[in-house]
Amino acid sequence: ITNWSIKFVPETGYTPITLSWDLDALPVDGKMFLRDVIDGSYVYIDLSEQNSLTIENEFITELTLSHIVQRAQTPLINPTNGSYVESVEVSMSTGTQGADIFYTLDGTTPTIGSLVYTEPIVLESSTTVRAISGGSQFLSSEVAEAVYEILTIAEAPVIEVAGGTYVDSVNVTLSAPTAGTSIY
Repeated sequence: ITNWSIKFVPETGYTPITLSWDLDALPVDGKMFLRDVIDGSYVYIDLSEQNSLTIENEFITELTLSHIVQRAQTPLINPTNGSYVESVEVSMSTGTQGADIFYTLDGTTPTIGSLVYTEPIVLESSTTVRAISGGSQFLSSEVAEAVYEILTIAEAPVIEVAGGTYVDSVNVTLSAPTAGTSIY
């Protein structure tokens, strides 16, 4: 299956444009999208969920229906998996021009409805970042994943010694003020 486009132009003035299609004849790969000539914006249409579409905007004088089979490149997540003290700043990029990056921070699989990456993210707790590249012009990429363990610096142990002068031995109590830590 290859990429293709069809241009629709009403014959005279304002006429609603109605497109219809056979659901059984749709290609199984690729995405369908419309581009209008007013501002060039893309409107994603899932053709498998409906069998027609009517556009009644009087300012649209031409529509282009396109079928795209280009898969976006899997995004890169930096830094890679690892353990970091207190926090880590995570950045993401894709080699596919015009594609957006969509991500999750709870380990679930991202979709084009997930958070959109716009700037580096600071993580202050252990997190699994998963991301895809995609958008209305592309098939979604494979999922990229990075797992971050955020370590907390423990407070110094508290040493308690009863006052006095000692000759042979002394009882010393050590305690850890940071919850969940051990003294070695």
